Amino acid sequence: MGLVVNQLEGVSEGDLMRRAEIGTEHHRSWWLSALSGKVSLAQEFVKSHGVIASEIMTKNVFTAKSNTPLWEIAETMEKKKIKRLPVLRGQRLIGIVSRSNLLQALTAQRDRITEDTSADDQSIRDELLQVLQKERWPNMAHLNVVVSAGTVHFWGLVNSEAQSEALRVAAENISGVKDVVDHTIIAGSS
Repeated sequence: MGLVVNQLEGVSEGDLMRRAEIGTEHHRSWWLSALSGKVSLAQEFVKSHGVIASEIMTKNVFTAKSNTPLWEIAETMEKKKIKRLPVLRGQRLIGIVSRSNLLQALTAQRDRITEDTSADDQSIRDELLQVLQKERWPNMAHLNVVVSAGTVHFWGLVNSEAQSEALRVAAENISGVKDVVDHTIIAGSS
């Protein structure tokens, strides 16, 4: 919808995390270094030892259009493991959305969200959570369930496609569920 990868470039917090001068550069094991291409290793060296912005900055960053829905921004930030997203109007940078901004927007909408959650949605969520807590396969500490207008949204980490499928099946077996949307990320995948 409103998210694209642009030719924008910029220095992010992540770009500054792996630096030689503070001892945090990336050290690969000898066998992983042997498997990595020389180009990749050279690029890592430039990023951790570079002294000007163009040497360490991220290229082809994800950006949002000014009319991108917040849920889409939040989903992208979670799936791509990014903390800030530049916002463009045309090709002009007009701002940056951070995780903190998303929390502020959610807090501002708290009363409306609470009113919009029907008793049916809450009972669907409660019943689904009871079902999941009886099972041994889900890790509930890494999972969040949101129900809105009969649609179940799963957020968080799962260990496999099988767990994602099992979540969907569990939700579909709850009376009143109209749809299931899986926003989960498989642990270890990027």
